[in-house]
Amino acid sequence: MMNTFRRFYRRLKSSVVCVVVYIVVINIVCLYYLSRSPSPWISHHGPFFLAHLRRGSYTCKTIGFSPTPMPLTALASFPGSGNTWLRHLVQQATGIATGSVYNDVTLKQHGFPGKGVRDGRVVMVKTHEWGSEHRRAFSRAVLLIRDPFDSLLAEFNRRNGGHRGHALPHDFAKGWQTYVSLQSRGWVDMNTDWLKFDGPLLIMQYRDLQTNMLNETRRLFNFLDMRVSDPELVCMVSNAHGKFKRPKIQVSSQVYSSFMRSTIGNYIQNVTKEIQNYYKLRKS
Repeated sequence: MMNTFRRFYRRLKSSVVCVVVYIVVINIVCLYYLSRSPSPWISHHGPFFLAHLRRGSYTCKTIGFSPTPMPLTALASFPGSGNTWLRHLVQQATGIATGSVYNDVTLKQHGFPGKGVRDGRVVMVKTHEWGSEHRRAFSRAVLLIRDPFDSLLAEFNRRNGGHRGHALPHDFAKGWQTYVSLQSRGWVDMNTDWLKFDGPLLIMQYRDLQTNMLNETRRLFNFLDMRVSDPELVCMVSNAHGKFKRPKIQVSSQVYSSFMRSTIGNYIQNVTKEIQNYYKLRKS
């Protein structure tokens, strides 16, 4: 009887170890796929054994202000470049609020308590402004750059449909051409101006944040000298979308005329060269 029990116990123990190892391995695999994009199949449905990690169901830290002063850090980007989304990710992982040079009441009511705060109580301060005087107000900066075709359209949607809405056909008919002409030039001016920042500067590409969120946010937290644990990163990934992720809709390819595409394409080449020159100067 005793021998039978011992054999059963050894088999049970062996089985438990195998199950634990299996769960750990699958967790790692699922976390990897979660990190590749904020919206893959696993992010949408959740791993079979991690139902509590389904998008939006995992409770992260309560967001508040830093108890100790932090370096004043700009989160600079052209409007429509994903600034709000990156702020959301940072807040989910750290529990510390991000600030803004603007007073957006809607954002404050939906998880961004740092409305109008631009001091050491926040991790970063959102800004779409540029110019030497504005840059001098910060000790370090993060420059978030997005493809202008996407950022121009995202900002146009925000202006006409709010944070989660879309512009209607008549909006494009009455103001799109003038908007693109003025704002595409602004996209160049804003990004090239922040490349002149005198202090520590981290350049982030929106497309990299989309496709490799974990690596990009780790790079950001290293730049900010912030320690973020793996559970905190898991929480960030599981709540990656936030409340201001605009639903995608099919947009006609005719939104951008051939002339617009040619002009903006040249702007992209110019900014890309400026970024390359920035990195060359840093190495020299």
